[in-house]
Amino acid sequence: LQVNRELSDAQGLLATMLVILVIGTGTFARVYEVRAPGYDRPVALKLSREPVESEATALRALREIRILESLNNPHVVRILDHGMGEDERWYMLMELLQGADLEAGDAHHDVLATTDQGRGAHGNSAQV
Repeated sequence: LQVNRELSDAQGLLATMLVILVIGTGTFARVYEVRAPGYDRPVALKLSREPVESEATALRALREIRILESLNNPHVVRILDHGMGEDERWYMLMELLQGADLEAGDAHHDVLATTDQGRGAHGNSAQV
């Protein structure tokens, strides 16, 4: 119910989105899987938890947007849209990547197993 209230309190573009589920929560923002007008499949919405009130917070959001926009890699999400909502909360609409949940135990195990296999004859010699 908290999730639905957060988006229903939003105005304009954000109020037209349908939340499917919460993907993640951080100190600055939450990420939702949403249905958004103009997209035929679900997308990810990163929405600041509070209105952006400080210059430092605004600069941090812009830095993240610029970095993601500069990257072209199949393992990095593409930004579809971004801006400031009418309620002064920053948002970023991104493609929704499909894959294993990294919080799930098996996902961590598979990554570690692959890393361990890569050491092989070289042991732990991959020092930086």
